[in-house]
Amino acid sequence: MTTFVYNDGGRKLAGRKGDTGDCVTRAVAIASGLPYLEVYNVLAEGNKTQRQTKRTRDSLKGKRTASNGIYVQRKWFKDYMKSIGFEWVPTMQIGQGCTVHLKAEELPKGRLVCNVSKHCVAVIDGVINDTYDCSREGTRCVYGYWIQKPKQENTMTKQTVNKDEVENLKKQGFNDELIKKLFKKETSKTFTVEHARQYAIKVLAVLPALEQNERKRVLLKAIEMNSK
Repeated sequence: MTTFVYNDGGRKLAGRKGDTGDCVTRAVAIASGLPYLEVYNVLAEGNKTQRQTKRTRDSLKGKRTASNGIYVQRKWFKDYMKSIGFEWVPTMQIGQGCTVHLKAEELPKGRLVCNVSKHCVAVIDGVINDTYDCSREGTRCVYGYWIQKPKQENTMTKQTVNKDEVENLKKQGFNDELIKKLFKKETSKTFTVEHARQYAIKVLAVLPALEQNERKRVLLKAIEMNSK
């Protein structure tokens, strides 16, 4: 059984060159199936806009980059992973010791982003997808993993029905109450401050080549166009 396949997550196709610490970008791109640059831009913007500590200032120096590591415990990163359909599963508690190792028989099926010591790696149905086999022959401890939640399948594709369709459903034994439940309109979702922040990060992520004042001009123009 294959336990490792080489996969750079689309880094080379995106035109990125040289050695870099982009393991988080790579792992998320592979597990989610999103384009490498799309993930990179979101993570780079998150790094730049996060609250800086002495540790992050020393390592990232406030730059807009995702090539020198991502602090995966930051709330903005967790929110991003949730927004693209992943759920966090911790596998190691403080003082507990290692309970799960980086090998197929100890990980669930599915698309995972595993957190190990100083590294993140994508695992798909037990197979490591990375630029090298980082399992240390199955002895490397997994601190926890993000797993892609199954997409909900909608059995009903319509939100409304016309009069003839209602009559037809009634002939098949559906009563008024059941028809309303089957075809009720989606309730409006609350748009929170955090939602606004996450969308702002995604918007800024598509403007990586512009200076800050240039981005401001573009955003002001977008506001002007949106108000018309």
